Amino acid sequence: MSAGSQVICFGTVAIKIGPAGPNQAVFDERLPYWDKAVVLDGFYQAGGGREVKAATTCRMVWHEKGISILVICEDRLPLSPLNGEEKTELRRPEEIHVAFHTNSMGFNTFLRVKVGDQGDSVAARKTVHPEELGSDEHRDSREEEPVTDYSSQVIRDSTGWKALIEIPWSILGGKPETFFGTQVMRCRLHTEENSTPFPLDLYVNYTRELYDPLMFMEASLAEEPENRIGQTMLETLPSGRRLWQRPVKLVWPTNEERHLLADLQDNLADPTSPDNLEIRLHLAGRWQDLLTLEGFDFFYNMAASYPWPLVEPWRARHLVNCALAQGDAASACVEADRFLQFLGKASRWWFADGTPGNIQENTWSSVGSLLQVQIEEYSASLTFGSEGQQTKHRLTLSFPQEGGVRLTGDHEGYFHPCGLTKLSVIERSAELTQIRSGPYTVTFISGPEWSLDIIGSTGKAGRVSINYNSLRLLLGEEGLTKAVDLALDLREKEEVFGFGERFDAFSQRGNILTLWQRDAWEGCFAGIRNQSYKNIPFFHSSNGYSLFWNSSYRLRADVGKAETEKLRLTIHGPVLDLYVWPDSPQKALEGYTHLTGKPLLPPKWAFEPWAGGGGSRWKEGPLKNLTKEMIGVMDRFEREDIPHSALYAEGAGPDEMLFAEMNKKKIKVLTWDFSVIIPSMLEAIAESFPEADWPLLDNPESKTFFSNVNYTDFTHPRAMEFYRLRWKPRLDIGFAGTMIDFGDVVADSAIFHDGRRGQEMHNFYYYDYTKAYQRMFEERRGDDFVLFQRGAAAGSQAHAGCFAGDHPSNFPGMTAALRGGLTIATCGFPFWGSDIGGYDGHPCEEVYVRWVEWGTFTPFMRFHGTSPREPWIYNEATVQLYKKYAWIRENLLDYSYSAAVHAHHTGEPMMVPMAMAFPNYPEILSCDDQYLYGSDLMIAPVHEEGGCRRLQLPPGKWTHLWSGKTTCGPEDIQLEVPLGEIPVYLRSGATLPVRLSESLQLGESLSQGSLDAWILTPPEAKIEQVRWLDRDCSVQVTLVPVVGGFYMEVTEGRAVQALVVYGMEWQAKEIVLNGTAVPHITAETSGNGWYVDENRTILRMVATGSFRVEFMG
Repeated sequence: MSAGSQVICFGTVAIKIGPAGPNQAVFDERLPYWDKAVVLDGFYQAGGGREVKAATTCRMVWHEKGISILVICEDRLPLSPLNGEEKTELRRPEEIHVAFHTNSMGFNTFLRVKVGDQGDSVAARKTVHPEELGSDEHRDSREEEPVTDYSSQVIRDSTGWKALIEIPWSILGGKPETFFGTQVMRCRLHTEENSTPFPLDLYVNYTRELYDPLMFMEASLAEEPENRIGQTMLETLPSGRRLWQRPVKLVWPTNEERHLLADLQDNLADPTSPDNLEIRLHLAGRWQDLLTLEGFDFFYNMAASYPWPLVEPWRARHLVNCALAQGDAASACVEADRFLQFLGKASRWWFADGTPGNIQENTWSSVGSLLQVQIEEYSASLTFGSEGQQTKHRLTLSFPQEGGVRLTGDHEGYFHPCGLTKLSVIERSAELTQIRSGPYTVTFISGPEWSLDIIGSTGKAGRVSINYNSLRLLLGEEGLTKAVDLALDLREKEEVFGFGERFDAFSQRGNILTLWQRDAWEGCFAGIRNQSYKNIPFFHSSNGYSLFWNSSYRLRADVGKAETEKLRLTIHGPVLDLYVWPDSPQKALEGYTHLTGKPLLPPKWAFEPWAGGGGSRWKEGPLKNLTKEMIGVMDRFEREDIPHSALYAEGAGPDEMLFAEMNKKKIKVLTWDFSVIIPSMLEAIAESFPEADWPLLDNPESKTFFSNVNYTDFTHPRAMEFYRLRWKPRLDIGFAGTMIDFGDVVADSAIFHDGRRGQEMHNFYYYDYTKAYQRMFEERRGDDFVLFQRGAAAGSQAHAGCFAGDHPSNFPGMTAALRGGLTIATCGFPFWGSDIGGYDGHPCEEVYVRWVEWGTFTPFMRFHGTSPREPWIYNEATVQLYKKYAWIRENLLDYSYSAAVHAHHTGEPMMVPMAMAFPNYPEILSCDDQYLYGSDLMIAPVHEEGGCRRLQLPPGKWTHLWSGKTTCGPEDIQLEVPLGEIPVYLRSGATLPVRLSESLQLGESLSQGSLDAWILTPPEAKIEQVRWLDRDCSVQVTLVPVVGGFYMEVTEGRAVQALVVYGMEWQAKEIVLNGTAVPHITAETSGNGWYVDENRTILRMVATGSFRVEFMG
């Protein structure tokens, strides 16, 4: 069936396996033994949401003693350059799972053989319980009976690896006389590809396990091989059994299908019957895909935030297929209805107008004609409605001191400007009114076809137009607003980015996203990464404007999906409060963070490397003692001369031994906390704070993420007192910061002490949450602490930094974190970091090294995982590589901190996406894997296997930091990047304050002392930059090109001992410091002077305060 321009396709549903001659299988698929093999070469990612990048082919034949399976896996291993001249292959862990189910095994039992790429294998008969499918209990209740009567072999060559598996009929209960089930799954752990010929549900990505024998391919033994591809959602198999299957790819429903879903939702009272079962199951599948693609979460971790019991689609599918397999169509209809009822409830709750994809246009009301524009000193009041109609809608337009234009209805949002600027009338007539304030001009056209045009300093390119067709309301009883719908025009090639931390893409053009706070674990590990921990209703358009919807209700953004030329914003609740900046993103961010709060500046030590790990990593480490494990790790880092400023000690309490050792090493200790109140944790304060006064969030439905617990209500008047008591032991001993975790599942039914309800506070909970922690730490530590939040709300950047949340330890996890860092940076959260190596799993060496390379050039360079992330778990070469990058981080500390102070004052990112840095270069606007770190370093991480990546050089000159080679942009380059190196480029006119070793090389130890220096590149035009020495003290740095060279001026700077100039494409003949020529020396000469070292020109000098240096060719 067609879905727009895409076709719904299915995988292999049934196979006929041909016979082989001899009983002994052979590896070579070209030999006659495999002539009758059925060939499976279409493998599809579980859930249909992710791309399969490596080819897999499976061949099966049968013989009198059993069945032979040959699986051929494409996988070119990278060569490690970490051991000097010696290059060795780096292992990427992979597995092949082959499963069989026969009638003799019982309904829910199957044989599974798992073979690893190194030749290890294990087999078992597994029994699953359908009533527990998809639940926590299911993962703990699988019954397994080991099986040994099979054989497997593995060989590897330059193209990949092959597994040959022999299954004797005896362990299958004899040679099948009729149909049986089989499934083959390849698990590539480093790329998160869990693929099968017959597509499975998203849940498989969560467990990497086959769990449902009803979702196996139907197989039979035959004389000729055959591979049958599915054609419909409800497939009739050769045996006559009907099977409700998954398509190979998620496809958004067409307009026609969404109307069919809306009709079905209206008629769910009519039960499913055998006559309409097929169409209803088809629509149930399409409904599931619609919700999945729009950010709905079917995993049980989020069930507490739903107002009704969760029904997981994979469990529903199993129960329907179970009934169909038993020939019980009536029970299949009952199970289908149970799932459809859930989908109906989900849509009524998830979508503002209660229909799938907000498809019912006739439920929305226009605001009517623009009847009157009343101009006052600081605002314009707009009255809408119909002549003679009593109900009128009023909007107020004003010009905040934070810049931009504000448009509000009767219900305002949380944030208010510090003041307004006066406006002036430019033109006034019966139909047209034009007003201006500063650089902003607003034009109103009155009447039925009214319009409102906002134009800013960028001119027509930044125009925002709202008109009679684009603003609609969903009205409830007594005319009260239940939701607001706003449609804006999208131009060709216009990109839209922001909306918080988005893991699926940088530009959201062509996507639909829902801003609703999630524990995005499942979305990151098993879903399609379109859910987010941090949902911020603030975005930027490459067309020259930014918009903040000052509301915390759930918002749906259709960015050119349903209509390619429309951006449709639909928000629940009555709040219409828009801040529009028709300016550059940088100006919008300055205004937005002035409105919602400037980012809280961490101390300088927070921009050095952190060590750390999750509680399970410390408790389950080799020493089996949390404190000794932490001390042992930091002792080893000290012996290796690898610098760290902080230890993330999750699970540690106020441990005197730990703090005594860390204080000796001058290591700050950080901890973890969440806002759940558990009685057993609070025995120490029970006497001074009786339970009746605990600031518990009132949740009438009593549903929470954890059992027997509840969230803190930070609007409660005694919340701060409560937290001061709870945290006193930890603050007394000296904890210097904490992770602020969870807080994602505030239910609609929650009632806060200040009267706000869960629907409004679900997305805003983190604002008060982080504010309480900031106040508590400031009271005890001044500004010497760091807070990092997993979730976020608009404005919470003023109270804490953040981290990327939980991502798998593989390349897709790294890619998702990279996109998240770039998008959250555009929303006023500059202080961010990811879990280097990923949170859960064991990263292979290639993933670990690439993540270390990239993490060095992020605001927080930090580790946190469920297993060790120290480099010595790999080899000595990886230890030396990590040491090099840790010292590079220390080299750049002054540069990083200067960028951080700038971000604190302006709200601008430390990781600047290409779309923000080069808005006039259209080819780079959607780039989601390059950025500027600070103002002068362009970073292009390698985040996929193999070491190749595309580099998009913007206009200008760019100098490779490691080789010194200069390239002129714009240019598109395909790079091959050796492991251990990350593409880093200095832009022309760069000025980096750094600390270097005596040799002035990056990445060398500074333990024996350091030199304060500047790294420069020649300017193409005059460059003036401010570099911050601390939060309140800055220096002015100027680079000016002149005939034959350039000069540098620094005003009132720090003492400087060297200048290191990259990218000089001409030979310097003379260097003059403060009017005096500097002697030309050799690198080996001691004392002051200049020399050329490879591709660098180096000046050793002594300068304090202001100075001027001229470089002449």
